[in-house]
Amino acid sequence: MNNVITLKQAIEMTTAFRKQIGGLAPKLPIPICETFERAAIDQILAQPGCMKIRIYAALNQNLEFRSIIVGVDANDKDMLPSSTTALAGTVGDNTISEDGITCPPYCPPPSDLNP
Repeated sequence: MNNVITLKQAIEMTTAFRKQIGGLAPKLPIPICETFERAAIDQILAQPGCMKIRIYAALNQNLEFRSIIVGVDANDKDMLPSSTTALAGTVGDNTISEDGITCPPYCPPPSDLNP
């Protein structure tokens, strides 16, 4: 699977997204982007058997849009913590990341994708 696109395609897509979310923003503030530390991504990709990452759209307790990132195995299945770990409420065998920095309010310097 080749996920590479051109800068022109990326600009067109991010511009279309910004235009479309304008009407939704008063009801559900959707960020323009969310930035994750490399360590969070590396931790997921380092899981034994992890072949890809999957990003889920989610809402936190304050109904703020968040991205949740999980590893994906060779069978295209989410790599989630074991039920024992999940029930204990601890981080364990597989990692789920949701510690991104959203824009707004914390926006990166302007670029072609975020003028």
